[in-house]
Amino acid sequence: MKVKNLNNHIQHIVTGFKQQGQLYVKLLQMSQKLGKTLAEESAKAADGDIADTSETLSVHITEIMSDRRLIIKDIAKLEEDIRPHKEAVMNILHLKEFNLDKVQDLINADLRKEFFEQKRVIEKMIKEIIEIDHDNQTTMENRMQDVAAELKKIKQHHQIQKTYLDRPEKFPEPRFLDSKK
Repeated sequence: MKVKNLNNHIQHIVTGFKQQGQLYVKLLQMSQKLGKTLAEESAKAADGDIADTSETLSVHITEIMSDRRLIIKDIAKLEEDIRPHKEAVMNILHLKEFNLDKVQDLINADLRKEFFEQKRVIEKMIKEIIEIDHDNQTTMENRMQDVAAELKKIKQHHQIQKTYLDRPEKFPEPRFLDSKK
């Protein structure tokens, strides 16, 4: 009876992992899409169109991050749905933590294979997402530095204009002096 309950709980966990896997695929695609957009916008910025690309990029990043937040909430909800099944497995097998590596023989072979496959797929996707997000973060930080440098140049230019061109009393208009009189 316990083995049947154990396999039922494992089946629920596997189903949850599959659903999470689908959501992780979406996160991975979003990270890749953001990376592609960052590369395209960086190329446009290199051509001198920093202001327009910064605004477009900001809107795009905001949309992607909002969508990611929703997916992450869905993943957390699925994890909450899986938690009671993990706890039940831990109780049945008298485990202190959820680790099925030591008790593989007690689980149906097909179910065990599916469980570990889903777990491996999710771990692989999480690793890819982290790597891509790290690269994207580095690209965005570089982009922010470029924009900050451009803004500094603009401010310096405005300061120079203000100092020298907006103060006619310091630089009166030239007038002709007739030295023959």
